Amino acid sequence: MKPRAIMLLIGVTALAACRHENMYTQPKAVPYGSSNFFARRMVMLHPPPGTVARNAPDRPVPQPKAITAAMLTRGRNQFNIDCQPCHGYSGDGRGMIVSRGFPRPPELYSPEVRRLSARQIFDVITRGKGPMYGYGSLIEPALRWDIVAYVRALQFSQYATAAKLPAHDRRLLAAVRGAP
Repeated sequence: MKPRAIMLLIGVTALAACRHENMYTQPKAVPYGSSNFFARRMVMLHPPPGTVARNAPDRPVPQPKAITAAMLTRGRNQFNIDCQPCHGYSGDGRGMIVSRGFPRPPELYSPEVRRLSARQIFDVITRGKGPMYGYGSLIEPALRWDIVAYVRALQFSQYATAAKLPAHDRRLLAAVRGAP
């Protein structure tokens, strides 16, 4: 037999071994159907709270009027998850990703970044800038505002003077420095 005929025979035998109906009629979930897998026996379930749909348009979330302690806590937590690998815990641009060869982002407390409005920082988080990709599909808008508040706190921390601290904190600072 010729090699071409042998290859044709092998191909026909392989195709004959595949059974179309096995793949076509396999069990699957259909929308609005029922399923014994889930407790409520529904296939279409509501997404978990806080889920952000990819490429979904943002629900408009206005810029908060005031920064609260709760916002800063949520902002710090989200910053440590999503921003810290590149920007570092203090916002100095020396995260672990940078130590592995990725481009170093600007210091978040640099004059250029400090001049940005809160909306501009929000937009950079949403859409990205330069090598930074956007987090709009990963972080819900309200949490992005919390990150902006935390970034502002990081910026303030780098330029804060002892005179601007509350009296209790000034006493603690004096104790640490060894002042009377």
